[in-house]
Formats: sequence, C-alpha cells, structure tokens
Amino acid sequence: MRKLIALISLSIIAGIFSPVAAHAVTSFNCPSGGGSYQVTAGALTGTTGTCSGDLTLDSSVTTINTYSLDLAQLTTLTIPASVT
Repeated sequence: MRKLIALISLSIIAGIFSPVAAHAVTSFNCPSGGGSYQVTAGALTGTTGTCSGDLTLDSSVTTINTYSLDLAQLTTLTIPASVT
C-alpha cells in the first residue's frame, strides 16, 4: 500500500497524473460580438462576452451542458454530428 501511495504521489508531482490537465478548457471565438464559447472535456460549458451571429460548434464538442448558451444571442446554431 505504501508503494502505491508513493507512486501516486510521485506521479502527481511529475505531472503524469494531473486533474487540471484532464479538464483543460478550450475557447473558440464566436462569429460576432467578440465573445467566445468554452469546451471542457468535450462539453460545451458556456460563453464569455457577447456571442452572437451564426455559430457552428467545433467538432470537439460531444455534449452541450444545460444553459451553456443561455446568454448567447445567436441567429443560428449548427451542431456537429459529434454531439450525442
């Protein structure tokens, strides 16, 4: 058990296992308004700034969280086939 704890501790210190890296946030520019939308581990999680116009989501999006586009002022939204 001690060896396992030591191995996990060393892995975290070395950056091999990092919860932060596992949930990196990627931002994509909105078509207009100057804002962006964020994708975390494949999930569309929200927008920052003003996101307006005709938005086509990036193919890295696999799910859309509830209310993630609540503040967006979109004309159209194109959802890729990657979304389940």
